[in-house]
Amino acid sequence: MDIKTELNIEGETYNTLELDVYYTKGGINYATYKTEARGIYFAVRPMTVGNERGFTTRSFIMFQNGAWKYCLLEMGRANKKTLAELQEKVYAIDTDTVVDLFKANLRPAIVNMVTEAIAA
Repeated sequence: MDIKTELNIEGETYNTLELDVYYTKGGINYATYKTEARGIYFAVRPMTVGNERGFTTRSFIMFQNGAWKYCLLEMGRANKKTLAELQEKVYAIDTDTVVDLFKANLRPAIVNMVTEAIAA
């Protein structure tokens, strides 16, 4: 199960901030050449979402627009129940605060909010 939350943002070069909690098998990240752990990650991706000729379009700039991810929990195997529990907790955080912190480039504060939410 892969659920995303999209937050509308006005006055930026992008109009949507996507929050995602997902499981990945890990391995080599070819953008950074680092080995990433298997587990559940929290990702923030700014993007432009539009509607063109009846189709929803998503545009983003790779490597330059402030997108990042954070490993919430290392896991050897995928566990749908754990993933669903973490998604529920993370998606319940105050999204207006996340948008404000993202605009202020305060990534550590967003990570703290998320880690506190999953610890509760």
